[in-house]
Amino acid sequence: MKYGIEILKQAEVLATYTEDAPRITRTYLSKEHKQAGVYLIGLMHDAGMSAAFDPLGNIVGRYEAGVPFAPVVMTGSHQDSVRNAGKFDGLFGILSPIACIKELNRQGKRLPYTLEVVGFGDEEGVRFPATLVGSKAMSGTFDPAWLDKADAAGVTMRQAINDFGGDASKWRELDRRGEQ
Repeated sequence: MKYGIEILKQAEVLATYTEDAPRITRTYLSKEHKQAGVYLIGLMHDAGMSAAFDPLGNIVGRYEAGVPFAPVVMTGSHQDSVRNAGKFDGLFGILSPIACIKELNRQGKRLPYTLEVVGFGDEEGVRFPATLVGSKAMSGTFDPAWLDKADAAGVTMRQAINDFGGDASKWRELDRRGEQ
């Protein structure tokens, strides 16, 4: 229960990063997506993890193993939302593992594998006519034609990624199929 209340408070903060308050809408590569990601990266740092945005706007936090060249166990969920979403959809899959890692770090424990927590930028496909963009890039099934798909305002995914601070040309670097 120690971390349950903390996670609920964190979800309340994340609910404020919305495009249409009082409803919750956080679309891929929006200003609110960036704000939520920066907040989550801060939580990851506080938990003892390294963390940053990847080239497509996902956040990746790492809690290194206690041994060199250890395998990686990845967990996570999406940080975007549908229009008029609930507060907790997707976010508990990011906040819960951060809380677990925070406790491991507090106890000074390292595991025989590296833990990664990923906050995928896009699951819902609300802004662009593509979905699961980050997870598909990591699994080697990303379609580069998606980069030229435009949102309702005519902004292509490529342009939105670059405007966000990412680098659409580096999508291949996310492919994890060759890793353990």
